[in-house]
Amino acid sequence: MRYIHSNKKGLSIVVATILMISLTLVATGIVWTITQEFVDKETTGAKECFDAFDKLTVGNQYSCYDADAEELKFSIEVGRLNITRAMIQISSSTNSTKFELNDSASYVEHLTNYDGTESVSLPRENSGDTYSFASGAAGFLLPPETIRIAPIIGKNQCDVSDTILNFTACPQ
Repeated sequence: MRYIHSNKKGLSIVVATILMISLTLVATGIVWTITQEFVDKETTGAKECFDAFDKLTVGNQYSCYDADAEELKFSIEVGRLNITRAMIQISSSTNSTKFELNDSASYVEHLTNYDGTESVSLPRENSGDTYSFASGAAGFLLPPETIRIAPIIGKNQCDVSDTILNFTACPQ
């Protein structure tokens, strides 16, 4: 009788290696799918905010401070961006105020359109508006030094997209 010796031990190592590689690939696929869904969900607002970054600005050319009337005159310009709300912050070294502008005309205390109408709204896409902020009536002890604007997209308030520091005097 002849005895045939088979190498079953070598075959089981190959099968075990293939199984380990398969399990690793399946686990990697599961982790990738879960991570990708989470990242997509969490970064949706960030992408929209990033797209809006340079499209909502405070117009430096039309912004100035009228010391006699104690009014800050400033313009907001909206580029190629469909936005419905923005947060505006006006500050001096002693005072600060925030208010929200939206796309429908509404009353904002101490803020009027440049022409004097009290109903103000955020400019539409590819346009701009100029406003007057009555800093004296708002209780500012010193002239405003800073204005910041930040878009609000959905439920997320984005980072500040534009800032003006130190206003020039308005021409008389």
